[in-house]
Amino acid sequence: MTHPVQTKSLTLAKALIVLGALVLVAAGVSSAQVLTQVTHAPTGGVLAFVGIDDAGSTVWATARSNQFGDNPSLSQALFKFDTASGVGSKVSSFDGNVEVVSVSDDGQWIVFGSNADLVGQNADRSFEVFTSRNDLTATVQLTSDTSVTGGSSRFPSISGNGTRVTFFSSSNLTGGNPGGGYQLFIINRDGSGLAQLTNYAPGLEFLAPPSISDDGARVSFASTGNLTGANADNTYEAFAINADGTGLRQLTNGAGDTAFANLSGNGSVV
Repeated sequence: MTHPVQTKSLTLAKALIVLGALVLVAAGVSSAQVLTQVTHAPTGGVLAFVGIDDAGSTVWATARSNQFGDNPSLSQALFKFDTASGVGSKVSSFDGNVEVVSVSDDGQWIVFGSNADLVGQNADRSFEVFTSRNDLTATVQLTSDTSVTGGSSRFPSISGNGTRVTFFSSSNLTGGNPGGGYQLFIINRDGSGLAQLTNYAPGLEFLAPPSISDDGARVSFASTGNLTGANADNTYEAFAINADGTGLRQLTNGAGDTAFANLSGNGSVV
């Protein structure tokens, strides 16, 4: 499955991928906004989804960039940047790629997808979901699939309060996904409370991470799945579901595609 790289909507500041460069739009009067380019990726370098804390002070991003001289292999590494100064640094030093990063509102916790073996539980180097403090300590691998035909867990998002993580996975993590299609899951940040939220054959197609409310009670996502019987043409549409697996509903229904379904912090608007 391929996933075109697109940006995630941000509050207080916006991170834009423009011509292969991440640009910060500082909050303020629209006529006096300051644009700061903070990443410098080579031609063809991939800039994936970015995350920002609620104060708008720090942006996290993944990029195939060697702008600080410590990523000569141009691996998909994890970076963070100060939005006021534009000063940044590469924060991942492990052997492996980082696909997506999401940050809690207080900026203390991050969640990311990676094929690295960070805590000795990912010897097969599949893409799995990890969470850690913002200095990459207290790292926990939240998903694991070591079976021969194992899938992968990707595109995680963390709730604003930092307690819950939602993601897509093609692994049979709870016994409810024997077909191996991508389904929507949720888990507590400490690794407890894993639950599968969708059970759709042949599986969900997705372009962007799911979005989760600040309290972790609601999740929204975009998919081509005909999950409620209202998407027979299989276009990308926005869906929402409660974190306990109830209340699945299709929010959009048009001829075109809805690639993102970003949920407001209080969970009331997508």
